[in-house]
Amino acid sequence: MMNNASKILAYLLCFILIIGTLPVIASAANLSSDRPVIGAFSNHKDNEKNRFTFEDNNLGQTSISYKTKTNWDIAEAKVTGYLSEYTRLCVTAEFVGTKQFGIEVKVPGKSDQELRDATIALNKLATLNADGSYTYDISLSSTIRSNGLTALYFFLDPATSVSGTSSMKILDIGFRKAGEAAYNPSGIPATVYALTLDPAAAYAFPGAQVGYGAQSTKTVTVANVGNTASGSLNIALSGTNSNSFTLSANSLSSIAAGSSRTFTVRPKTGLAVGSYTATVEVSNGNVSQTLTVSFTVTAPPSANTYYVAKNGNNTTGDGSSQKPWLTIDYGTRQMPAGSTLIIRAGTYNEKLTNIKSGSSASRTVILGETGVILSGSGLNSGSHMIHLNNKSWIRIENLEICDNLSSSSFNTGIYIESSSGVEGIQLIGNKVYRINGTSVSNRKDGHGIGVYGKGSNEASAIKNILIEGNEVYNCKLGQSESVVVNGNVKDWQIINNYIHDNDNIGIDAIGGERTSGGGVAFDRARAGYISGNVVVNNDCASNATYGSGGGCCGIYVDGGYNIVIENNYVEGSEYGIELGTENATSYRPSDITIRNNIISNNRESCLLLGGSRGAGGNILIEKNTLWNVSGRSTVEVESLTGTVTLQQNIILRASCANSSALSYGSGNVYFGVSKPSRDTGGVVAPNRPIVREPRTNGTSDRGGFSITPGNIPSSHTNAGARINSSTTRFLYKVF
Repeated sequence: MMNNASKILAYLLCFILIIGTLPVIASAANLSSDRPVIGAFSNHKDNEKNRFTFEDNNLGQTSISYKTKTNWDIAEAKVTGYLSEYTRLCVTAEFVGTKQFGIEVKVPGKSDQELRDATIALNKLATLNADGSYTYDISLSSTIRSNGLTALYFFLDPATSVSGTSSMKILDIGFRKAGEAAYNPSGIPATVYALTLDPAAAYAFPGAQVGYGAQSTKTVTVANVGNTASGSLNIALSGTNSNSFTLSANSLSSIAAGSSRTFTVRPKTGLAVGSYTATVEVSNGNVSQTLTVSFTVTAPPSANTYYVAKNGNNTTGDGSSQKPWLTIDYGTRQMPAGSTLIIRAGTYNEKLTNIKSGSSASRTVILGETGVILSGSGLNSGSHMIHLNNKSWIRIENLEICDNLSSSSFNTGIYIESSSGVEGIQLIGNKVYRINGTSVSNRKDGHGIGVYGKGSNEASAIKNILIEGNEVYNCKLGQSESVVVNGNVKDWQIINNYIHDNDNIGIDAIGGERTSGGGVAFDRARAGYISGNVVVNNDCASNATYGSGGGCCGIYVDGGYNIVIENNYVEGSEYGIELGTENATSYRPSDITIRNNIISNNRESCLLLGGSRGAGGNILIEKNTLWNVSGRSTVEVESLTGTVTLQQNIILRASCANSSALSYGSGNVYFGVSKPSRDTGGVVAPNRPIVREPRTNGTSDRGGFSITPGNIPSSHTNAGARINSSTTRFLYKVF
C-alpha cells in the first residue's frame, strides 16, 4: 500500500471509454450519439466515486516523479462494452519536460505486468518528444476489439532509473472506424510544423565589379506559421558555391507559434569574376525551408561599353554599369564611335538620329537587353524611329520598335539612307510593329525597315547590308512595303526574318523609282540574297489607300536584278513571289533564281512572272513546292522578254501556265492537276491527300513535301523544296 502523497504524485489521468451497448452520456462531451463517448474517470481505488464529466478541452493535468519500470503506479479506468467495429484509437496529448511518455491499452484478465510483455498485443508509443503537443492514431488489435478495454494507461516511460519531474495533459481522445477520418471530439487541430522565409525562394545580391569591398548583408526572417513551437533550428549553406557566402548564425532557438527570428547572409569579399549561387536551409527534424542566394562579380567595364537604364541619370551618370545614362539618345551622343551601348529593360519614348558610324574593325553597337521597347507613342515629330543617314558600320540588335504614329506622311521603324556611300550596317533580332498605328484613312506610307540608296554611282552605293532574324508585323504601310531595299543598294542579305500580318508587300527589291540619280545602272537593288524568311499574311485587300483594293505579294522583285530567292516560306498574299517592274521597261528584273521555296495558298497565284511592265531573262525557277487552291494558278505569266526556265518543281492542285515564254526543263511533278502541254518532261503523279503539319526541328523529313517515289520516275524524285531554315513554320506531306 502507498501513502496518500505517493498516490497523488503517481496517479495519471484515467478515462472511462463508453462504447456500443452502454447508455451514452451525451452531455459529457456534446458528441453525436452514433460514436462511443468518454464518460468519466476515477482513481483505481474507488471506481464508482469522484466521477468527473469530460468537458471542453480540459481533462486536468498531473505531475509525477520518475520511477523504475518495476515500481510504476498506474492509474486505472474501467471501460465496458465492445470495440468490434472500431479499429483505431485517436489521442492528442501535450507534454512538458524532457523524458519519454508511453501509452498502453489493457486487455481484460491480464495483469499489469503481462501488459508490459511484448508477446501481448498491446499498443505502445515508446518515444515521444517533450515540449509539444502530438496526435496519435493507434491501431487496436483484434484481441482488444473483440474483448473490450478495461483500462487505458498514460504513463511516463524513462529508459533508465532517473529522477526529475515532467507532466502530460490529454487534450482529446476518441475512436474511429476503418475508413473514417481521425476523430477529434473538441476540434483540436493536429500538430503543424511550418516555417516561412522572407525573402522567399530566391534573392539576388546586387552585382559588383571585381575588387569590390564588403557587401551589404541581407536579413532573412524566419516566421513560425505552424501551431506549435518549432524547436531548435539549424541554418546551413549548401551547393557548389556555399563557401562564397557567410551566415551570421548557424542555429536559431525554438520559435513560438506566430513568432519569428532573423539571421543575415552576405557574399564573401575577394571573389573572382563569375556567378555564385548557394542554398540556405533552415531546418530540424520536423520542418525545412530553403532560400537560394546568388551574386555576380563582373569585370571592369570595357572602355568601349556603355549603359542606359530607366534608373539612370544623364547629369550624374557616366555611362558605366553602375552609373548608366537615362536616355538612349543621350547615350548615342556621348558614346565614342565604334563602342557598344547596352540598353537595359524598359520602355523608352525616343527616336534615335545621332548614332555614330563605327569602322570595319569596330562597329558601333546598339544592343538591347531583353525587354527593351523603343516607342514612338506621344512623339508627333520625326518620320523614323531609328534614322541612319550616311552612317556605316553600325549594328542595331534586340530592340522592340513600335508605335511610330507621327503626323508625317512617311513613317518607318528603321530607315537607312545615303547619297555618299555607306556599308556594314546590320539589323539583327529586332521586332518592328504598329508603324502608322492600327488604321490609315489617308495616303500615309511607311516601312518596317527601309534601305534607300540615293547615290548616283558605284562609289556612292549602300553595300554590305544584313537584315537578319527580325520580326516585322502589324504595320499599316500605305502603298509601301514591310521590308524594302530601294535604289543604289548592293551586296545585301535579307535572311531568316519573320514578316507577317502587314497590309502590303512583305519583302521588296526595287529599281527605277528615281531614288538614285544613277539611272538603270545604279538606281536598282542588286546582288541580293533573300533566304530563310517566313512571309505570311501580307495582303493589301484591306488597305484603305487602294480604295477598292489592290494586289500585293509576299516577295517582290520590282526592277531589281541579280538576286537569289531561296528557302523561304510564303503564304497568304495575293501573289506569293512576283517578278516585274512598275517603272520603265529598262528595269525589268533579270538574273533571278527562285529555288527551294514553299509557296502556298495565295489569293491569285504562287508565282507571277512579268507583272506590270514585264520581266527580263536569265530567270531560273527550280525545286520549289507550289500549291494553290483549285481554280487559281500556281504559275501565272504576263510579260516575259527573256529565258525563264521552270524545272524540278512540285505543282499541286492549281494550274500552271502553258506559255511559250517559259522553258519547261525536266523534272516538274504535278499533283491533282493536268500538266501544261508544253511541259513534255513533266509527269502527273497520283492525286494524293496533302497534310500541313507543324515543322519540328530535328526531324529527318525537313522537305516541303514528303514524296513516295514509287509512282514517280527516278529523274523526278529530287523535285520540290527541301527547306532547312529553323524559322520555317510548316511542312507539307503528300500521301
